[in-house]
Amino acid sequence: MNKFVINTSEDKSILSIGQTNLIYIFENIKGYEEEVYDLFESRKMSIPELEMMINSWGGKLKIVTLKQLINNYYKNL
Repeated sequence: MNKFVINTSEDKSILSIGQTNLIYIFENIKGYEEEVYDLFESRKMSIPELEMMINSWGGKLKIVTLKQLINNYYKNL
C-alpha cells in the first residue's frame, strides 16, 4: 500500500514528511516543561547540550523523523 500524507502546522502551513521534519519527544521532565520549551524555542542551547541537561534531570530526549513515525505506525497496525 502506498501512503500519501499531508502534514500541516497549526496555521495550516504544509510541512514535508521527509527526513528533515523532526519530532522531539521529551520523557520524564515533569516540572521542567516550560523551561525546556523556552530553551528549545529560543535556541540558546544546541540539541546535544539540551539533551545532556535533560539527562542530568533523569529525563530523556528522543528525536525521530515524521517519516519514521508514520512507517512505525503502519508497521504496528
